[in-house]
Amino acid sequence: MTRSALRTTFGIGVALAACALVITASAALTPAVTAIVSGHDVAVARLSTLSEDIPVSATSRELAGLARKAWDLRAAAGPYRPMGPPKVTDLPIYIVRSDDNVRAFIGIDPRNGCRLDVLHFQTQSNGVPMTALHDVCHGSVYDLTGSRIGGPSPWALDELVATVRDGVVYVDRSSVTPGRVMR
Repeated sequence: MTRSALRTTFGIGVALAACALVITASAALTPAVTAIVSGHDVAVARLSTLSEDIPVSATSRELAGLARKAWDLRAAAGPYRPMGPPKVTDLPIYIVRSDDNVRAFIGIDPRNGCRLDVLHFQTQSNGVPMTALHDVCHGSVYDLTGSRIGGPSPWALDELVATVRDGVVYVDRSSVTPGRVMR
């Protein structure tokens, strides 16, 4: 190997070692995001990522048991019985920021357990654009407050207890408010 080739190889080695050192130092000095802050709180979103009245989707394995808890509470309360209990390992969530409020909803239909999707449409009466959450299986539609505005479901969406601390949205993993009967 010529002296020039040795210098080039040595230079590449030094550059790679420097890159590895920078990456290692950066990883060591950057605080890790901790999903669970306490025994009851799970971080689900940064407040800065939430735009006004635009639902943001997230999933959480730590919150998966809340879907069954909401189903049990709704089934016990009557007068309607929901379809079979949801079977989820990662709970889909929709986080909605409106004015100074942040709300989090379970992202599955309370009647049939199907996942919800975001729906953008214009109202027929005045053509105003609207965003809603839509059950893609049976057609129930929910506004951004969780209220049912159409479709076969008799309930509003199940709501999670959300709080904001230090610019992060947290959900209490022990509490859920099942959707109320909508008349």
